[in-house]
Amino acid sequence: CILSARGSKFYKLSPELVIRCEYDEVSVGRIPHIKDIVLGLNGYEPLKVKKFGNYKIGWLDIEIAFERGKKIKPKYPQIFLSLEKFNFPFEIRIFEDGDRIYSPHYKKYVRLKKIFINRKLPVRFRKLIPIISSQDEVLWVPGIIKSGIGLPEHGDEQVTITLYNFEPELVLYLGPYDSASNLF
Repeated sequence: CILSARGSKFYKLSPELVIRCEYDEVSVGRIPHIKDIVLGLNGYEPLKVKKFGNYKIGWLDIEIAFERGKKIKPKYPQIFLSLEKFNFPFEIRIFEDGDRIYSPHYKKYVRLKKIFINRKLPVRFRKLIPIISSQDEVLWVPGIIKSGIGLPEHGDEQVTITLYNFEPELVLYLGPYDSASNLF
C-alpha cells in the first residue's frame, strides 16, 4: 500500500506521527509545522508591489527587491522583465488551483500543477513557494520556472526582481520536518 503510492501521500500512525510517501522517498516523522503555515495562508492577501524597492514576503521571511534596469547578482535567484510588456503593480502570492504559466520549453501555457508534479514537488510545499505575477500573468515561480513571456528585448526598459534569503529559508521551512528516521 505504502510503496504503491504515487505523488504525495501520508498516513497517520498516531496523533503526532506520520509516515510520508513523496514520490520515491518514504520517511517517518512528526506532523510538520508546515501544515500550520499552509493553513495560515488560507485567505492570504497577495502582496501588491507598486514601485521599485525592497519588500518582505511574510510567510517565508524572504526579502524581494524590485530594481530599475538589469542588476546581475549571480548568488541569488532573479528574473529580468521588460517594463514595456509588464509594469507595476506586480503581485507576490501563493499558488492557486488553475494557475498557468507560459513555458519556454513547451512553447505554450502549462498548468503549474503539472510542472510541480513533473518536478516532484510535494503537495505540502506547493502553497509555500511565492509566485510573481502581473496583469493576471504568472511570470516566475522561483526555483521552478520562469515564464517565456515578458522577457526584455534589446532597448527595453527593464526591472530586475531578486529574492534574498530564498534558499536558506526554504530549507528551514521545506526541510525534513522533524524527521524521526528514514525507513530506507
